[in-house]
Amino acid sequence: MKRLLFLLLVMSVCPVGFAADKPDLQTHQGTWKPIAAVLLGKRLPKADLDKITLKIDGDQYTVAVEGEEKSDHGTFTVDAGVKPHRMTIKGVKGPNAGKTILAIFEHKHEDAMRVCYDLSGKAFPKLFRVKAGSMHYLAGYRRKKDK
Repeated sequence: MKRLLFLLLVMSVCPVGFAADKPDLQTHQGTWKPIAAVLLGKRLPKADLDKITLKIDGDQYTVAVEGEEKSDHGTFTVDAGVKPHRMTIKGVKGPNAGKTILAIFEHKHEDAMRVCYDLSGKAFPKLFRVKAGSMHYLAGYRRKKDK
């Protein structure tokens, strides 16, 4: 029953015409703020989340954290041919330069995205879950509206 209610809620907030099942680079564009996140099995406090901003432009990303000297910059590719959808992230500048991070993602609607990253770069996560001691990072994002 809970799953059915959840499904109905998701369907009711998903705008008509938004292809959540067929994402491409366009669905990622914009500025995103995390609203919830779990790292190494522990939930991040809201104060920490409020400092993080993810900006996506084309196939380029930037993650800035207030108070940090260096932002993380790189590229990503999307594979929407599998479920859950996959993202391969390549760090170019900053703390993840030279690293590959594998992730799965989904869009609940055009302004809501969740991503589960494998920070070790060894394998794509299979589920949107983080076990204590894993190198997974799960984040829910909301796209910021232009003012």
